[in-house]
Amino acid sequence: FCASVLIALAREGNDVDPRNLVIMFALANLGYVWADVASDGFMVWIAHREPIEKRGKMQTLVYSVNKLGQIVVNLLILIGFSGPEMNCPGYQPDPSIPCTNNIYIIKRVDPELYANNPYSWCYEMCKDATFEWDLSIPEFAISICFVIFASIPLYLRLKEDKVRAEPRIEFLSKFWSQLKRKAAWQVILYGMISHITFGVSNAAKMPANYVWLDLHTFQHQIMVIFEKFFFFVGLNLVRQYALNVSWRKQVLAGSLL
Repeated sequence: FCASVLIALAREGNDVDPRNLVIMFALANLGYVWADVASDGFMVWIAHREPIEKRGKMQTLVYSVNKLGQIVVNLLILIGFSGPEMNCPGYQPDPSIPCTNNIYIIKRVDPELYANNPYSWCYEMCKDATFEWDLSIPEFAISICFVIFASIPLYLRLKEDKVRAEPRIEFLSKFWSQLKRKAAWQVILYGMISHITFGVSNAAKMPANYVWLDLHTFQHQIMVIFEKFFFFVGLNLVRQYALNVSWRKQVLAGSLL
């Protein structure tokens, strides 16, 4: 489903309508969540069959590979979207097309660049661009499709025996019994509170960073890559040395840190 939406997006070309772009990305994200929930469930199924002395190794391994894949995608964004078309307002790669006269775009153009070349400023690379090339939205969508298609044979090799579904009342009764366990409701409560408190963010943060700090795509992606790299390192440290450490102590230490 996700690959189909991305292929449809690639067929739209560079002139895709912004509304269609948002809708297609939303649908692609729906397909991603669908697959991610199923894979998380299978991961838990495997983790429950690990020996108790190794319990947690599979989960941390899966999340480590997940973060590694995100780092690869961020590297692709860093290389592909750090060019003039993505970072220079009004940039025009075709010399036969005149520069725009849109006042709202001209206000965002580097004043020095516009002052030096008032009639040909749009053909030059601004200082916010790191590379001279760009990856288009369709090309980026197709590259993600290749990753999806490459992973399909691996999913087909997964085998899960069919089991008979439990009666709904019995399932809900067991679910309620699980929720009443101290460890279960404490983890759920922490998850709710942490998402409410840690998840609060300022919607103007990124635009403000681009304006006040003169941040551009290359710098932002470097920040994101470092963040995910340290997360990857932390997961592997836990996998190697902290699987038998109390989860309460780890949550407290991580929250304080």
